[in-house]
Amino acid sequence: LDATAITTSQSGALIRIAGSGTGVAQTITLPAIASDAEVGVWYEFIVTTALHGSDTCKIRCSGHAGATDGFHLFMHTADDNALGHTAFSAGTDILTLPNSTPIGTRVVVTSIVGGSNEQWLARAETNTVDIAVASS
Repeated sequence: LDATAITTSQSGALIRIAGSGTGVAQTITLPAIASDAEVGVWYEFIVTTALHGSDTCKIRCSGHAGATDGFHLFMHTADDNALGHTAFSAGTDILTLPNSTPIGTRVVVTSIVGGSNEQWLARAETNTVDIAVASS
């Protein structure tokens, strides 16, 4: 699946991220999770073509313009065996794969709280770059 806006009916999908080689900034918007009844929706993102030195890819919460949605991030970077963690903080609603993200980078996001204060758990595995969450 290649997508920029995904739906809850696509839960469990493998979504490919391909670098452009031309400096494109791609944004993928997660679906709104209306209530806790939809919690558990998840997606797996895999980089299939390395991001160019000026490419980026952002995965954002559907309510990204608000200050209440966000990510809880656990990350592993293989080249230095570093583990990273960013605890949920309201408004950390953009997850960024930076320029030069290599092939094989994997990010799995799972909805853990629905409603007006959406929370997504993100688990990332990569090499040589740091994946981060921030406010939009």
